[in-house]
Amino acid sequence: MPTENERKFVIDVASENKFSDRASSGFTIRQGYLDHSSVRIREKVEFGKKKSKTLYEFCYKCQTHERLIEIEQPLSERDFNDLWLLATIKLEKTRYNIEEKHKGKDYLWEIDFFKTKGETYFALAEHEMPEGQENPDFIPEIIAKHLIYTPAANDGRFTSKRLGNISYATKLLESVNELISTTA
Repeated sequence: MPTENERKFVIDVASENKFSDRASSGFTIRQGYLDHSSVRIREKVEFGKKKSKTLYEFCYKCQTHERLIEIEQPLSERDFNDLWLLATIKLEKTRYNIEEKHKGKDYLWEIDFFKTKGETYFALAEHEMPEGQENPDFIPEIIAKHLIYTPAANDGRFTSKRLGNISYATKLLESVNELISTTA
């Protein structure tokens, strides 16, 4: 089973246009969580291409021993719509993929702008790494330029599921900004 190993970085919510200009691809995402578990459904609509496509996914995440297992499977539109009705936590976000070469190797970074009524309330960059790696090999300049906070690895406060709660995410961003202002 695949092990998820990602590192997250809080990004300035006002920087979305900078990422949209540089993105290799972009998506609007509706994501819902079923009951209290780590079962997620996702509708992902690619934009910026002549022929956009919509993908539906079912995902199960489980923390076991020292690793986080993530299993993703395609899902039909009908199944997504039926399960969406059962989702207890729902969120919308715009995702930009930033692809960069570093020392001859390709790297993918995903930058999510969490939305409510079209307005961004939180922004997060993520990078998937091989199992056992603690930090990315590098941070692209565009991310470093708009980076406001780097949470500790596996900091549970920054999961999409938790950030789907707008009140929680807004308070978290306020605490991050307070922390930055007191250490500056």
